[in-house]
Amino acid sequence: MQDVSPQALIHPSIALEPRRGLLPLHNVQGKPFRPTDLHRGMAYATRAYQVLKLDVLTHATISTSQLSDLLAYAREVSLPLSLRTRGEGPVPELRQLKGEGLFDLHLAGLAEDSTGWIPWMEAAHAADLSIRITLAGGGPVDTGRWAELGVRAATLVQREAFLPAPSTIAIPSEVLDKLRASGVDAVQLLDEAAYFVDHQQYDHAAYVFAEGLWRSSPRAVRSALVLKQIERSGFQSKADRWLTYALRMYAPALFPVASAGARAVRALAPIANKVIPTTAESTASEPRYFDAIDRDRLQGDAVLLELAEEARALAASGEPGHVFDSGEWGFENAFHDPMPGVNQMHALLPGEKRSTKLPWLRAPFLVTVSLGGGMAEFAGFAIGRHIRIVCPMLSTSHQLSLYADAAGRYVLLRDGHPVRPSLRYGAAYTPARLPEAMHLQIAIVDPEQSMGITSVRAWEGASLPEQPVPKVSVVFFSARYARRLQAALLSVVHQQGLPTEAIEIIVGYVPGLDGTEDLLDSLQRAHPSLRLVRVAFPEAMAKSKGFCINACLQSVSAPLIALLDSDILLPPPFLARAVEASAEHGFIAPAGRALLDAETTARVLLGETAPWAEFDALSEAAPEFRVEENPQQVPLGYCQVFRASALEHVRYAEYDHFQGADFEFGEALMRHFGGAHRMAERVLHLDHEGRQWYGAQKQF
Repeated sequence: MQDVSPQALIHPSIALEPRRGLLPLHNVQGKPFRPTDLHRGMAYATRAYQVLKLDVLTHATISTSQLSDLLAYAREVSLPLSLRTRGEGPVPELRQLKGEGLFDLHLAGLAEDSTGWIPWMEAAHAADLSIRITLAGGGPVDTGRWAELGVRAATLVQREAFLPAPSTIAIPSEVLDKLRASGVDAVQLLDEAAYFVDHQQYDHAAYVFAEGLWRSSPRAVRSALVLKQIERSGFQSKADRWLTYALRMYAPALFPVASAGARAVRALAPIANKVIPTTAESTASEPRYFDAIDRDRLQGDAVLLELAEEARALAASGEPGHVFDSGEWGFENAFHDPMPGVNQMHALLPGEKRSTKLPWLRAPFLVTVSLGGGMAEFAGFAIGRHIRIVCPMLSTSHQLSLYADAAGRYVLLRDGHPVRPSLRYGAAYTPARLPEAMHLQIAIVDPEQSMGITSVRAWEGASLPEQPVPKVSVVFFSARYARRLQAALLSVVHQQGLPTEAIEIIVGYVPGLDGTEDLLDSLQRAHPSLRLVRVAFPEAMAKSKGFCINACLQSVSAPLIALLDSDILLPPPFLARAVEASAEHGFIAPAGRALLDAETTARVLLGETAPWAEFDALSEAAPEFRVEENPQQVPLGYCQVFRASALEHVRYAEYDHFQGADFEFGEALMRHFGGAHRMAERVLHLDHEGRQWYGAQKQF
């Protein structure tokens, strides 16, 4: 991809999927939604659909103050906001709104009504706002004037859910030609199958959700958005659960199931029996307009192309190191028939179908799989519960390949061509890089009844070198605690009585939220023999400690697990003695925790005090020591050590906060093992300005 100015059209190397959301400000009858509910809708779109930008839609007159309120909240959630309007009423102060963060202007309507757009275009041009156009139906349009006033992209559609049916269906082809000749990115998308793969348009699941709001009353929208948040809370009453269930049953449009919507789009017959091009095919012929957000997404093209060449070279270098026979793997949640050379998967219900885990892989590796004889919405690979590296299936057979280099950079290839992983379903997360070691699974989303999966192959360098099974896996989940996590990790690597090879460290973190990634890089360089496993999460999950801990626990390979908060320092003999105690006890806890004061914590964080060398003195000088912190004497989550076998029966509560989940997990472990054993050793707890149950707001 060439270096271009923001106004220039770009010929992308690899297609982009849409990452834009949509939020109507009123319903189809024109009844407005409350500002608070609009804020909830923005937050929900960001979290549920991972949109990178959002159109707010109005068919009514909108004031500058209304937009200012929306933009103020959009800045809170770091969501670029655009105004989508039919151009009704007076033009708000676009220059002021641009200064408050308005991203661009989207004028959408019927061709015969577009003559009233000129004042809006002139105001946007004066405010240096880019303009997008969605046009339905035929009719004369002033294409030359549009280009002069800063129209960057125009989409001609036959119909759209938020526009009335046009009186004239046909759109003259010369409209497209004139727009393109003026330097405007003009495309004609005649049905939804083409609409939802074009990068200028909307994420399909977010669009379906917006349709649900559009058809609902303001009261129903308020209830839906409130109950959606309650559903994620750990303190949901029976009445709340019943209401949520009833709402899903009787107002399903407000909570669309992405798989059902995707299935409906896939079933649409192409107009006039034309084959609808994929994004890659359509962008190959014409350069396109990409706004600042999408241009940033294109910056990784050179790396993906480089990785694709490395993958092809590795595949051509010789035979794969291992070919997984159909008897070596199956499916976790679907019927399958293992036959010679193929696993035939049968799916009666929609949803994601995952294979059993393939053996441990360590980067660099190349894994390929061939799918055929069926159709699915997406297919690719899964890592744990939350990482998905999948792409749309475009035909009834594909070869999919996943290549990762030694640094964890990766590329997904479909039939030998690099594709960007899709983010258009569920809560799937595609990290910037893969963990150093992982279990891969084949993931197939919304398959049509049955499919054959063959030729699962891994090339040389894919298999994890033979290593002794660690005796204990130490698990952290850390968000905005990188400085304290460093001290906690150093207390682990300075353990006595166990060789480094006997300890596995698993760290769950949010890349970019703090300095954890750099910290882990440094730790691995300083201790190259350390078995360090990274599990990355999106920022939306930074407060979802239960989910993240459960995902991290899936990566453990030791029979004993030490689950620690990232501000806990272990005494040097702690893990060795915990391993000894685990022969008789399934659930182990320290004698308590000594709470260090702020000054002592500062010296530890600055490296002026080495806790592993002065542990006893620090413990004795601590101003407070806690042992039993609840009447039930349940060991709390700052340090819980337990046999990994418990994970077959016990899970961490997946609340959208930290409060109470560690107590419930400890209580469940006590029930499972018949109690808890207290060791003689205490741990140190670094100061961090009080409890942070609902997520830290600063770096610690």
